[in-house]
Amino acid sequence: MLEVVVLLSFVFILGYLFHQCVRNGFFSDPVRQAVIQIAQYYSQRHADSIKQQSQEISQSAAPVLAEHFGNLPASDMIVISREFPERVLVELHRELHAMFSEKSIIRANGLEKDYHAVITMNDCLVPSQHRQVRLASFTFTEFDIGEEEPLQCVCNGLWLWKEQEHSIALLFGPSGMPHDPKGLRIDIAVPQNPTATAEAENIMKRLEQAVKSCPSYRHKVLSLEAPEYDYSGTHSKIKVHQIHPISREQLVLPDKTIELLERNVFGFVQRRHQLKKLGLQTKKGLLFYGPPGTGKTHTLHYLINRLKEEYTTLIITAEQVGLLGEYFILARLLEPAIVIIEDADIIARAREEQTVCTESLLNKLLNEMDGLKESADLLFLLTTNRPEVLEEALRNRPGRVDQAIEFPLPDEQGRAKLAKLYAGDLELTPELTKEIVARTEGASAAFVKELLRRSAQFLLERDAASQRLEKIDCEGAIDEMLHGSSFGVLNVGKR
Repeated sequence: MLEVVVLLSFVFILGYLFHQCVRNGFFSDPVRQAVIQIAQYYSQRHADSIKQQSQEISQSAAPVLAEHFGNLPASDMIVISREFPERVLVELHRELHAMFSEKSIIRANGLEKDYHAVITMNDCLVPSQHRQVRLASFTFTEFDIGEEEPLQCVCNGLWLWKEQEHSIALLFGPSGMPHDPKGLRIDIAVPQNPTATAEAENIMKRLEQAVKSCPSYRHKVLSLEAPEYDYSGTHSKIKVHQIHPISREQLVLPDKTIELLERNVFGFVQRRHQLKKLGLQTKKGLLFYGPPGTGKTHTLHYLINRLKEEYTTLIITAEQVGLLGEYFILARLLEPAIVIIEDADIIARAREEQTVCTESLLNKLLNEMDGLKESADLLFLLTTNRPEVLEEALRNRPGRVDQAIEFPLPDEQGRAKLAKLYAGDLELTPELTKEIVARTEGASAAFVKELLRRSAQFLLERDAASQRLEKIDCEGAIDEMLHGSSFGVLNVGKR
């Protein structure tokens, strides 16, 4: 770099001397014009080169870091590095933002590097002729974390500051292989002395603690998603679900089912701290079973809302069973937590009915549940429409499933309550309620709910100004629901 500057300066001086000779009449006009053009050309080249070199110096990270560390050789520095799962980006971003607000930051920039997706601190400290790390503007990605506004998280960056008279540089960005980042990376560069090294270690401990506490996602309902963007353009690695509140009055179940729920869920949760003091497990597994539409998912939503002040909920759907390992890691991080596996028979069928792939998922589930530490504060809620096909090692194994709770088809009293509940603001006479109960023998709660909605549609088509359901409305709805439908295999519609 210095040699280039000296050479260009020499050319500039030579051009200047030629220019002076021309002005003093030492050359003829044609020669004078030629010399003037040459001098102007080299003068402009010199100015452009100086400008370009200045831009390169300001964009390259290496000279900026060299100045920050007082030209200390890279061999006299130490870089402490940690890697984190990509899904904790929100927590790292928030803690970094809070920490930097406490520091007197000298410089902060985003980073970019040609032909290389992953940038390390050593890439910044040791310049390369072919692939320099350049300082750039920050790039942000928006994440939906279930709050009013999405959170803007920085993609990568380099921050410089001084702490107790020694310089510190922190790099944040993706980790992994080139063009295939797998996680997140924090590199901290400091001079090689005990005080600076201790400060770097304290920063790492602070970030690790922020990830472990995970405040952004606690007490929410979560599922893991493949990296994708929704129609708003926000990113979602951990999806936050909004569960509609369900009151106790909206839970229409047999008394025995309610009793088992109260003891095995709310009673257990209320006394789990006392159980832990006695040296007993606070991990519990429950299986909800019964025909489709009998209120298993409805009850799950009720439990989630009742326990959200204490528990974080993770919902594992059939499409996400391949992520069981990640779910259990997240559950241990966020405990106390509820882990919900709906339609558990998809992966937990008896082994003789399994394929190689699904049996491996079953083994993964059993191993994860068994591998949890004794003090794990987790509540497993599994649902199935077909309990008879579940693997015996799960279905009849306390420690995995500690209590099975049946969700039967509603009886006459239950169907009457459901009819009044799902009628909403419609007027439903006692006589019509009895008619609905009689006509829906063998029907599920979901059937009764749809029956009332469809009856309301018949009413609106007959008399849009009325709110009073009539027998003709309900008969029309029942006949339509049974026509060409599998509902016909039930006892529904008996006159």
